[in-house]
Amino acid sequence: MSLRTPLTTVLGYAELHRRGALAGTDAQDDAWSRTEAEAARMRRLVEDMLTLAKYDAEPDLEPARRVPRDPRHRDRRERHGRVPGDGVHVWRG
Repeated sequence: MSLRTPLTTVLGYAELHRRGALAGTDAQDDAWSRTEAEAARMRRLVEDMLTLAKYDAEPDLEPARRVPRDPRHRDRRERHGRVPGDGVHVWRG
């Protein structure tokens, strides 16, 4: 996943606001809501990248345990195969 999409969205709404293209309270509220959601998405992406960089910088980390499959995802597994995060390792820090 890339930072480009949320960043483009945030910059686009900022430009619309600067140009006065967001007429009315509803349009402004919608733009701010979308901007906030994309900023939160960017924060999660950056946090994920920092976590990956930490583990990349410490190649000696060993898996502490294997996380068991969540039975609530059984139907999804049957329909689509693997579920993201299914059976992932938890690393010692």
